[in-house]
Amino acid sequence: MSSILIGLGITTTVVALSPIIIGFGTAGVAAGSIAAGIQAGIGNVVAGSIFASVQTFVMGGAATTVATTGVGATVLGFLTKLF
Repeated sequence: MSSILIGLGITTTVVALSPIIIGFGTAGVAAGSIAAGIQAGIGNVVAGSIFASVQTFVMGGAATTVATTGVGATVLGFLTKLF
């Protein structure tokens, strides 16, 4: 059980933080980032597209919440392994 929590926690954290790492931010896409390059290649971003959905996920604070949950699951997994 603890190994599953650790694995899921790490995976959840990495997946949730990936958009932030490539340049999606709470104030929009960071200039000069990978996300900005993708946006430039897309041109007009259509509402409901994957790009728009990822931006909404980050701007709404969900990425941080999900990452925090992942960290919590990882810590819980390690603690259950210790005790």
